[in-house]
Amino acid sequence: MKTAEGTSSLVTIILAIATLIVISGFAYFFFQGVTKSIDDTDCAAQIQTHATILRLGRTIFLPIDCPTTEHIYTRPGSSDQIKKDIADEMAACWKRWGRGEGELFSDEGMYCNYCSYIDFTATGEDVTGISSYLSTTPYKDTGETYMHYLQPTFTEEARNLLASETKRIEHSGSQETYTHNQPYAILFAYAKGDNHIRKFSTYFTWSSGFAKASNTASLALGAVAGGATGAFAITVLGIGTGGTALIVIGTAGAVAVGLDVFLSAFDPEDYTEHASTVVLMPLSEEHLKQLGCTHSWATRERPEGFYTHHTQTQP
Repeated sequence: MKTAEGTSSLVTIILAIATLIVISGFAYFFFQGVTKSIDDTDCAAQIQTHATILRLGRTIFLPIDCPTTEHIYTRPGSSDQIKKDIADEMAACWKRWGRGEGELFSDEGMYCNYCSYIDFTATGEDVTGISSYLSTTPYKDTGETYMHYLQPTFTEEARNLLASETKRIEHSGSQETYTHNQPYAILFAYAKGDNHIRKFSTYFTWSSGFAKASNTASLALGAVAGGATGAFAITVLGIGTGGTALIVIGTAGAVAVGLDVFLSAFDPEDYTEHASTVVLMPLSEEHLKQLGCTHSWATRERPEGFYTHHTQTQP
């Protein structure tokens, strides 16, 4: 009798533990999604705050917390999940920056925010059909495809400056096939001023939408002490048109951009010429140089020259 009771108690304990494991797993993935949603909301809200203050004629230097996500894939056969994640991350990046509308920054330059890190090198498989996925898959309940939602933004002045090149840029945000021999980054790029808009156009229209990062000198990286609001900076030498670029890496998840940021829902053609897009690009110092980012920010350094804060490991 005691043996039966003991066995029953043991079974009960095992079932309780199993139930707890299942609930814990569900809670982990649920709250992981909630946390990401909160992060995106906070980021967008902070940008809107900058917009409101700057529109009132104030100069501001407040932190913008736009955490960089990370997707690492190790299992072969993950192509469908990878394409979905890429589409969702590109749309989230584009949305948080208001689809590039409005005059986001006060000074001329090439501004780059690294939204996500995509690495499927360990799968040993290339990913094909990304452009097709973006052009045929509806984006949530907007009534438009991801590709349509992700169309670059140009002011009228920028369109006149680039002429027919705008059409090529509009189709350069993604390629059909990405090889598995290198990691990639989802980047929000914003070019303001004639010189930087031309640089923007050159990168996104050269060789099927992406610059061939060949015969380019590697970048010299050096740590710089200090930085606004507890952040520290990395100076990237030789980037852009002869100047230096400032990459701000946040601490405690907050990125002190140190820039006058302006975003609004107003007609983008009311403002100084600019062009903006979100792109899936190779993660390399050479591509950073080719694009010519004069200012770039994220939250933590990576050896590839990319920076990340949050990690989301996928199958």
